[in-house]
Amino acid sequence: MRRLRVIWFAAVWFAAVQPTASDAVDFGYLAGMREEYSNNVRLTRDNRQQDWMTVLQAGFSVQEARGQDWYGYIRTQGEYRKYLRQTYDDETRAQMAANMTATLLPRSLSWTVEDYYGQTLINSRSPDVPNNISNVNVFQTGPNVGLDFSSVDSLGLAARGGSYRIEPGRTDARLLSAEENYTRRVSEITAVSVIARQSSVDFELDADNRDYTRRDFLARIQRRTVADTVTVESGRSRITPERTETATGAYGRGAWSHAIRPDLGFGLTGSVRLGDPAADVATAGGVSPSQAPLGAATGGDIYRVRESEMSIERRDGRVLDSVRLFRRQFDYERSPLDQRQVGGAGQIAWEFSTTVIGTVSGSYVRSEFTDVATVTRDHVGGIGVSYEIRQSFFFFGETRYIRRGSTDATQEYDEARVIVGVAYNSLPRPIDMERNFLR
Repeated sequence: MRRLRVIWFAAVWFAAVQPTASDAVDFGYLAGMREEYSNNVRLTRDNRQQDWMTVLQAGFSVQEARGQDWYGYIRTQGEYRKYLRQTYDDETRAQMAANMTATLLPRSLSWTVEDYYGQTLINSRSPDVPNNISNVNVFQTGPNVGLDFSSVDSLGLAARGGSYRIEPGRTDARLLSAEENYTRRVSEITAVSVIARQSSVDFELDADNRDYTRRDFLARIQRRTVADTVTVESGRSRITPERTETATGAYGRGAWSHAIRPDLGFGLTGSVRLGDPAADVATAGGVSPSQAPLGAATGGDIYRVRESEMSIERRDGRVLDSVRLFRRQFDYERSPLDQRQVGGAGQIAWEFSTTVIGTVSGSYVRSEFTDVATVTRDHVGGIGVSYEIRQSFFFFGETRYIRRGSTDATQEYDEARVIVGVAYNSLPRPIDMERNFLR
């Protein structure tokens, strides 16, 4: 199994790297058990089935920085889920990520190796249930070269070779990519860059997928102050698939983050771009739920994206509030998956004491699938509490309600779920279980 590469990472790490007292090393682990109840575990409108689930989870994380010579991390987490009424077969899910960068020549040459294993939806229009899940594995390695021509001019070069695999499915592919980045610092707070990227994707089963090459050329201006970071990018992209016409399109991205006060932050982003599945998998370490069909269902399909997002986060003493609003538009070249999305999410977390934290969260997403004339509306709401019994040992509970409304009555469903559990968690940077493992 390709996921065993992470175990190889760990073996090499602990055999070859002996930390010293001056090294920065973070290590932690997770072990826990939780019980879940669902009143509609299959997420269907008809033939609703209740079930109880016992979930065992475990994981570890280690991160080390050895000055400028070495940086690396390994994070792995998994769970085993047993269904009491056997509505689904017992299942195991895992997420693993590893990255190691070693300096070969100070300030000039380094080598990076990275591996990722996780899960994604096969079809984003269908519910997140076990028979709609694919495993994703991405492996890449290659050199990084840095050249400083002066105190304000520099050139960065990087190359990667690797592969990705989505299973079950027929989307194994080999990846090659390179990037050239020339940067000039025009002031203490402003830098201008010119960036060129090239990549090629070679699918193992050419009858089901189309190999393609990609070229991107763009300019970037970035300005950083104490309170603001502004980034503007503009350029062109060109994707050339086999046996079909070349797709070209504008690339543009703007991002602004602003610290209104020390306890209040604001962010705004917007972009237009050409998308392809290999780029999504390789750069994001997995396929995001909104883009899940790209790799798992449609292979080498190309799409055009317009997206924007606004976020606000406030931390005031014991209260943490966050709100996110977004809009996305996906237009596919040949697959009937064109869609428009608009929605938002919010969360309030309250520290009742040093050991008790309560959360209230909710989200809403409206998706319009224009090729099949279907509109869905997804609502999610939840209340949770966490109690630290002793250092790093937690009791937690949550109740959650989800509902999908649709112009296609067969896609409608709702579910109430209750979760209680205990866990020992000393991970320095916990992997988000809610996003990766839970519905």
